[in-house]
Amino acid sequence: MIVAFSALRFFNALMIFCHHKNSIDNPYLVAFGPCAVSFFLMLSGFVMCYGYKEKVLAPDFSYKKFLFKRFARLYPLHLLCLFLWLGLNIKSVVSCGEGQILSIICNLFLVQSWIPKQTVYFSGNAVSWCLSDLFFFYAVFPFVIRLLQKKNRVISFSVIYFVLYGILLPLIPKDYVHAFVYINPLFRFSDFYIGVLLYKLYTTTKDKLENKNMLGIVFQVLSVLITGIAIFVYKYVPECLHFQALFFIPSAMLVLSFALFDKNVFSKLLSVKLFNYLGEISFTFYMLHTLGIAFVGLVISHLGLEINFIYKSFLQFAFVLIGSAVVHKFYEKPAANKFLMVFDRKYDS
Repeated sequence: MIVAFSALRFFNALMIFCHHKNSIDNPYLVAFGPCAVSFFLMLSGFVMCYGYKEKVLAPDFSYKKFLFKRFARLYPLHLLCLFLWLGLNIKSVVSCGEGQILSIICNLFLVQSWIPKQTVYFSGNAVSWCLSDLFFFYAVFPFVIRLLQKKNRVISFSVIYFVLYGILLPLIPKDYVHAFVYINPLFRFSDFYIGVLLYKLYTTTKDKLENKNMLGIVFQVLSVLITGIAIFVYKYVPECLHFQALFFIPSAMLVLSFALFDKNVFSKLLSVKLFNYLGEISFTFYMLHTLGIAFVGLVISHLGLEINFIYKSFLQFAFVLIGSAVVHKFYEKPAANKFLMVFDRKYDS
């Protein structure tokens, strides 16, 4: 695996934390969320190709086993977060009645991102809408990989998909832009699919650029600068673009630059053990962070404490980080292994 990706995962999870801690609508912190989500989904497409492309193309590939492995990796943590959210919000759930229950059922089955209603796609642990998208991407991934084995198919599918994307984008009613462009799996598939295309580009160019370390440094610095520029201009860009399309190029440059030049000085700095570990728990951090922010806020309020916003934010960050480490080690990994053991016994019998 490309080790610098671990650090980049955590930095983007941290950007999403800052986005949700933005209490003054700072436009740059607002932009952190869409920027990090775009990068994360694009990286997912790249990493899925990196780890599974050859397995998907193998004659003995099992679609059921592939999909269950992805399910086992993500769903136990999703379930825990949903129960934690219920514990924090049980009064509001009971008072809201059937509408809230139906939203939670959609969340439980990870179909909430398909429904263009904020009370549904942000139901339960709100950030889990991204898992709803990811499960769709994983479900279609083997078919996409097999479809794109021929160059003419890659071109045809890419042109058709992005032309339709461009046609539909300005036609979406303003009140539904967020629900479709930022949330809906069919639109968000563009990020994941660009990640797949980046992997194809990576495999054809890596050997040619292997020893060009200075070029790699320039490319990596440029990718960070362009990401910063995209964040800076975010507030000036039309809403239908700034949720996603604005970050296509910056995210693609970040993924490709650190994939192609994974042995230069910047990549090595991001490859230290601490960053590797933080990257390992970054998904747990992402899933827990809004719950941790809410819980620490409730405790501080219950105790009647008045704490400076910055200190409070550090407390929340530390709580989420430590909680992520504990949950990852004692729940997430054992639960995933248990799911896989049960599946393997049934699959082999």
